[in-house]
Amino acid sequence: MTFPHPTCTVVDPNVEFHCVLDRPPIREVDDFTNVVYQTVDATQHVNGGCRSQRADGLVWQCYLGRADVDQKIISAGFLRKVQTMPASG
Repeated sequence: MTFPHPTCTVVDPNVEFHCVLDRPPIREVDDFTNVVYQTVDATQHVNGGCRSQRADGLVWQCYLGRADVDQKIISAGFLRKVQTMPASG
């Protein structure tokens, strides 16, 4: 999943970001409350993740590295794994 046109502000450099989207990331979800998605770096390795802050899916809190695991967005074993296709659940 790719976030459409995010505008992000740094909360804690290289750890936490607050992002606002111009539209929801996917149309198939009616309520994004607490929905989580992993993020990947340029080499397609999982490097963190984001949690929706609102039902409309426009506001997200994102974390990188161990902070993402601490926020229970992904498991420690998933961090740094190669992710070449969208996660399914």
